[in-house]
Amino acid sequence: MTDSHKAEKVLVKLFGSTSRARILTLFFKNIGQSFYQREIMHETALSLQAIQRELSNLGELEIVKKRETKISSR
Repeated sequence: MTDSHKAEKVLVKLFGSTSRARILTLFFKNIGQSFYQREIMHETALSLQAIQRELSNLGELEIVKKRETKISSR
């Protein structure tokens, strides 16, 4: 078992959510980096709905910050 799998198992036990554990594992591996929801979806193999739910929960707990970007049309 790899170190990242061990870390994910610990986070699942700690938080009770595989989705939250996968997202937090991604964030801990890439501290200071910003992600789009679709990037998180690709990296974690989770559904967009699961990601949106967990990011909302983590935002309410002030563990993550949400930043919206606007796409400029040309």
